[in-house]
Amino acid sequence: MRFHRSVPSSRAEAGFSVIELLIAAAVITVAILGIVSLFPTSYNDVDRSGKQTTALILAQQRIELLRNQTYTSQALAAGPTSETSLAGYPGYTRTTVITDNTPINGVKQIQVTVTTPAAGVRAQLTSAIAK
Repeated sequence: MRFHRSVPSSRAEAGFSVIELLIAAAVITVAILGIVSLFPTSYNDVDRSGKQTTALILAQQRIELLRNQTYTSQALAAGPTSETSLAGYPGYTRTTVITDNTPINGVKQIQVTVTTPAAGVRAQLTSAIAK
């Protein structure tokens, strides 16, 4: 009885070599590392957007409060005001500047700027109230 050892007739039947497996593993590793490296950047972008949205809401809140005042109300007196301790929003600062007769007589311009705890993130809204 003779035992025959089966020898592949071509390279295609031999399977993957160690070198091919190492190259495939390296390519997959680089792809996964590239995807994973995006997570911190994405998290920072979402956090920054959340702070900017909060700043816009606080600015809009102040504009609406002032627009519901009468034209001669003390709340609409010309000049700047600043709020540094906004309840529930630590680190946020809201500055309101009211200017009389801007852009024309009988109109008050209201400019509200809210800065956030994050560096460089702020929101600014401008509105006008007429007599």
